[in-house]
Amino acid sequence: MNDSTPKTAPPAPGNEKAKLIIMGVALVFVVIAYAAARRQEAKHREAEGGQLTSAEAITTERVSLPPFDTAEVEAIKAEVHDGTPREQLVIEPDALNTLQDYARLLRDPHFIALGTTVIDAAELREITSSPADHRARAKRVRGTVLRTLGRQRTGGRPAETIGLLDVEGGVGPVHFIAVNVPADLVKGDFVRLDGLFMKILRSEEPGGWVSAPLLIGNAMVPSFREIEAPDNLALALANVEDDTVQHMTGINSRARWELLAYARDLDTDAVDWDAAPELTNEYMAELIVTPGPHRGEAVRLPISTTMDSWTYAADENPLRLDKLTTGWIGNWNWPSQANVLRFFAPFSAPELSSARYVTGRGFFFKVHAYEPRDGGIRTAPVFVMTSIAPFIPPDDTRMDKVMLLVAGVTLTLGGMIVFLLSRDRKHSKRLRQELVARRRARRQQA
Repeated sequence: MNDSTPKTAPPAPGNEKAKLIIMGVALVFVVIAYAAARRQEAKHREAEGGQLTSAEAITTERVSLPPFDTAEVEAIKAEVHDGTPREQLVIEPDALNTLQDYARLLRDPHFIALGTTVIDAAELREITSSPADHRARAKRVRGTVLRTLGRQRTGGRPAETIGLLDVEGGVGPVHFIAVNVPADLVKGDFVRLDGLFMKILRSEEPGGWVSAPLLIGNAMVPSFREIEAPDNLALALANVEDDTVQHMTGINSRARWELLAYARDLDTDAVDWDAAPELTNEYMAELIVTPGPHRGEAVRLPISTTMDSWTYAADENPLRLDKLTTGWIGNWNWPSQANVLRFFAPFSAPELSSARYVTGRGFFFKVHAYEPRDGGIRTAPVFVMTSIAPFIPPDDTRMDKVMLLVAGVTLTLGGMIVFLLSRDRKHSKRLRQELVARRRARRQQA
């Protein structure tokens, strides 16, 4: 009995092959799209980098101290005497020359390497109670000039200035002899001197006799009276002027130092950081348009990209900071006219230079106009940070696993396509052989 049920023809081998090829091409497009996305991300970072100022030159300084012969130090200690008021009236010339010659070889890095101590109230008591223990040691003093006198000693010695300082903070007086002093140095100037302690020197001043340490130094430099953190931050920032592309006022002002002092000395519970606004795109745009109402406002920095960051030795400054950290931060969620920011931090944070992402807390200072690497004039908000630290995202291997899966499937499909092509060739060869055999059979029957 014949089966009347229609039979479904098997799918042609070519259809299976076409489907596999289409799937393979689709997977290739997925890989290409992934690579293009990564390339676009790199271009975005490069474009953001063009909005920054020119890169700062980061150098590592190796300090080689000039030799100071131990025998010379011992000779100074043997020659100098200051145990009695009479001995304190004399400046021993040979010891002075030796100390002065050595001091003239020293620069700021040398004094740092020598472990220079700052003369404050405690240090002054230590020196006056036991001057021999401090002889020829490096000291730093800041204060107001009470008197100066230029003089030229014989024997080919350099011109020098001898005088008296009133050490900041009401610590007391310090005598000095310096070779290089600021031009037109006058009474009332505030200066800094790094030098070598020689002895307790006694001199007659308008208010009576004064016995105080004598420092022998090379370069006296202008300085700043120390700034304390302001009690009223709004008042301290009241005169800050924001920049525009037509009007640039800079960022190195007293107000910035006061804000740095405020951020440095801030108590941990002084600000409710959970309630502080986050730097969103809308907030950044508002800062550029109307910065005044937000001046000094506490803000939270979301996870953002470190565009550039460096810690450097601070110049003479009113906060007495040895190190400052500054840099640029960007964020993909800031596509407005302010998509980067400049920051300053009153502490050392060299780890930021190698960090890709950071988070932090800080205070808005002002809008700053600057010249970026790609030319023109741009504006960006400036913040003073009370904390900023690298953010290390958790390892997310999902995309890598997906790409491995795609690669595996692609290889499998490629293998299947090769297999099907090989099978098709064998099938075609067999059909040709059968066709040839049939033709031969017909000829033989004929």
